[in-house]
Amino acid sequence: MATRLAGTDVVVVGLGAAGGVAVLPLAEAFAPQAVVMQGGADALAADPQSRLALSNLALWRAAAAMRGLTPRLLPLGGGGYNPWAVGRCWAGFWGVLNGYEVSEPLPAGAEAVLRALSWGHRRGRRPPERWFTHLADAPRPGAIRPEVRKLPARALAGMQDPNSHGPNSHGPNSHGPNSHGPSMTRPEVS
Repeated sequence: MATRLAGTDVVVVGLGAAGGVAVLPLAEAFAPQAVVMQGGADALAADPQSRLALSNLALWRAAAAMRGLTPRLLPLGGGGYNPWAVGRCWAGFWGVLNGYEVSEPLPAGAEAVLRALSWGHRRGRRPPERWFTHLADAPRPGAIRPEVRKLPARALAGMQDPNSHGPNSHGPNSHGPNSHGPSMTRPEVS
């Protein structure tokens, strides 16, 4: 869901489980000048907390699409309990956002880093071999629930309140489309 920070033009959205289906239409509607993207791994099938079932491929696709929707993108890591899932997910985010193809299988040095990890959770006792040798998860195809597909319209409708200026309106302190703030004139120096 999208949340406008009171008195600002800042809208907070997350990739989350809805990924590209819910968040990307919001970014397109708001045409942000900058996006802070939190690349958490909690929505991954390998994470024990969220009980969601995304592959890291879904998150990488959403991140790549977000990169094309804003001139400034600040990616942050965050979220996730499984150290192999988190490390592989964040490495993939970095690669995708910098235009690199994910190389499979991983080079020996990367594999050694992953093999050196440990985790006290039951899933960490005998990790699957793939967690050491590949960044990309196996694809997890499936239908997207109708209620997830409706999230952008619901979020945008929720933004149309008397205190909101809606998508693409540039807010109360705006100085026009594509403005980067008030017009500034250089003071005369004598």
